Amino acid sequence: MVVLAGTVVVGALLVGPLRGDGAALDTCTAQGIYSFSVLADAGSTVQALGFLSLTPPNPCTGLGVFLAEVDVKPLNGATQHLTFAGTYFVDANGVFTTNDPAVNLTGLVTQVAGGIANSIVFVANFGAAFSFGAPVVLAGVAERNPPVGFIGPTGAQGLAGLPRIGIQGIQGATGATGDTGATGPEVVLLNGGTTNDFFIGSLGSPGNLDCTGGCFFGPGKGSPSTFQSNAQVPMPAGTATRLLVFIDTDPDTGPDVQNWNIRVCVNATCGTGLSCTITEGDVPLQCEDTGSLAFADQDLLSVRATAVEGGELATSLGRTVEYMRSP
Repeated sequence: MVVLAGTVVVGALLVGPLRGDGAALDTCTAQGIYSFSVLADAGSTVQALGFLSLTPPNPCTGLGVFLAEVDVKPLNGATQHLTFAGTYFVDANGVFTTNDPAVNLTGLVTQVAGGIANSIVFVANFGAAFSFGAPVVLAGVAERNPPVGFIGPTGAQGLAGLPRIGIQGIQGATGATGDTGATGPEVVLLNGGTTNDFFIGSLGSPGNLDCTGGCFFGPGKGSPSTFQSNAQVPMPAGTATRLLVFIDTDPDTGPDVQNWNIRVCVNATCGTGLSCTITEGDVPLQCEDTGSLAFADQDLLSVRATAVEGGELATSLGRTVEYMRSP
């Protein structure tokens, strides 16, 4: 029988004092990559290098999966590479066993930190797997790479520092007045409203402006336009939270006009997040929506009015958008 022995004596000494850190032992205690290197003299020098790859089960009381790669080389002979695979199990006493027809490997998990073993003291009997003319027994210690660090005991609490009362310093001189900041963008406010209300303005009498495809308005932009870019106004970050629209003439005044649809637009998008419709015969001639539209800093605000069933906008149209600035 050829015996390959590694640091078995050292490993045996570690079993007692470093058996565990108080955690329960199960198959998950052995997991990860464990490498080993052993050297023996069995008539001639023999060396073996290899590793165990251990994949734990779920739950940890079941069988894990192992893969063993071993290179064995006599001093003056050719290297033999062996691969073994199967299942493994660690019981509550830390005994490590494998199940593979080609190899009988048993051991003991040691140096457990954080519930994981940093080493496994093992003996493996490879039977007739080698061409040495006799069974081969491989004994040694497989070390985990990377190792799991041990958690030391909690240190004693340090002494509280003595209170110190400092002497109040002399008040410094008043600093110079800073430069005047740049003038912010002009905001037209609704009379009687809060500082967060933007008054879009009254249309007045725009004449025969065809709004079948939509007319656009913006704060301080004056007359409406069929081009949205003529009405867009950059806004600070915030949220438009209320739309109020009123007219002074019933929408059936123009040819075939039955109602007006008004929407608040964010950049090029004029959705239904904040919109309302004035229909022929409404009393009063106004509509309101308390939805909301969020604006990022410098997003463009405009209001779109559309004659839903054709015709020209020949009436006064007032619009108010309540706009809440972000804090």
